[in-house]
Amino acid sequence: MKYAKSKEFHRALRKVWDAELKPHEFKRCKGSVASYYRPREDGKGFIRFWAQASQWGDSWSGNSFTLNVDVYIDDPHTGFGGSDRFLGYLSAAELAEAEKITELIFSRKPKPPLDHWIYNEMSEGTENSQFWKDAFARHFTYIKGKLRPGIDIWLEYFSAEDVTLWAEFLIEPIQSILVRFEQANKRLGEPLG
Repeated sequence: MKYAKSKEFHRALRKVWDAELKPHEFKRCKGSVASYYRPREDGKGFIRFWAQASQWGDSWSGNSFTLNVDVYIDDPHTGFGGSDRFLGYLSAAELAEAEKITELIFSRKPKPPLDHWIYNEMSEGTENSQFWKDAFARHFTYIKGKLRPGIDIWLEYFSAEDVTLWAEFLIEPIQSILVRFEQANKRLGEPLG
C-alpha cells in the first residue's frame, strides 16, 4: 500500500467530488486543488468548502484532513482563510459510519519497515524517545469514540484508497451540513437556534 502524498490525496478527492457534486451545482474553485463552491440558495453570493490536509503527515505515519467552509462569500475565487470547520456537525449515524471507516484504515495501515529511523528514535533512551513512542502509538492505535459531535474532526488516511473512501462517504454530509448552515445564515460556531 502506497502513501498518498499531497498530489495523490487531492486527485482522489477530485475524482469522486468533481462528478458527484456537479449535479448539485458545485464547481471547482480556480487555483485550488480541492475546493468547491456553488451559488447560495438566496442568490446572495456563494458558499464554498475545501479540504485541508494536516501539515504533520508523513509516509511512515499517514495523515489526516478536515473540511473548511465559507458560508457566505462574494467571490468564490478569493483567498482562503477566516473560515470554519464543519465535520463536527456530522450526525450520530454519520459519525458511527466515520468510526467504521477510521477503524478499517487503522487496521490496514502498514507499519514502517524495521530499519526505519522511527524505531531507532524510540529506543535511544533520550528525552525525545517518549515523544516518538507516543507519536507511533497515536498513528497505529485505533481509539474508538475519538470522533464526536462538536469537536474539530480530522479524518485519518494513508493511501489514495483511504481518501476515496472518505470522499464517497462525505458526499451527502457535505451537502446536508452546508444547507443547514446556509439556511440559518450562520457561521458554524453560532447555534442554529
